[in-house]
Amino acid sequence: TELHASTTDACAEENAANLVYGFVSLNDNYELEGFETKRQRAVNALVVCCPRVSATCIIEEFFRNQYSTGQRFVILNAIVLGARELASLPVHSSSLQPLDDQRTAFPSKTLPPALHQKYLAAGGQDSGAVQGLLEGVTRAAIDRGKEATAEKVP
Repeated sequence: TELHASTTDACAEENAANLVYGFVSLNDNYELEGFETKRQRAVNALVVCCPRVSATCIIEEFFRNQYSTGQRFVILNAIVLGARELASLPVHSSSLQPLDDQRTAFPSKTLPPALHQKYLAAGGQDSGAVQGLLEGVTRAAIDRGKEATAEKVP
C-alpha cells in the first residue's frame, strides 16, 4: 500500500494506534467526495503496515459501543482486506472495489438495505464482492490440501 511504502516501521508502529482511532471515528459531516473510500484505504493500509499494533487496536475498538454500523463495517473490511493483502491474495480486483455508480449515490445515504439491494439488482449489477473474496481463499486452501495429499500418496 502507499502508506506502507512511504513510512518507516518505527514511525508507523509508534503512531498506528492513534491513527486507527482517528480514521475509524471520522464522520463525513461535509459529504466530501470519496470520503468513505479514502478512509477505508487508510485504515486498510494501517492494518497491513503495522498488523500487530493496528489489528489488535482495531479489534478492541470494534467491541466498544461508541461506533456506528458504518464505522464497524470499516473495521471489519480493514481486518479482512488487510489479512488478504498480508496473505498475498488479490485485493484490488474490480469486484472488490466500491461501486462508483450513480445508482448507489443516493442523496439521503439512508435507504433501507432491502430497497438498496432491490434497486441495485434491478440495474443488473451484482458486485459479487463476497464471492470475489472467497475465490482466492478457496483456491489457496484447495492447493494446500492437494499438495499435502500428494506427498502422502505412495
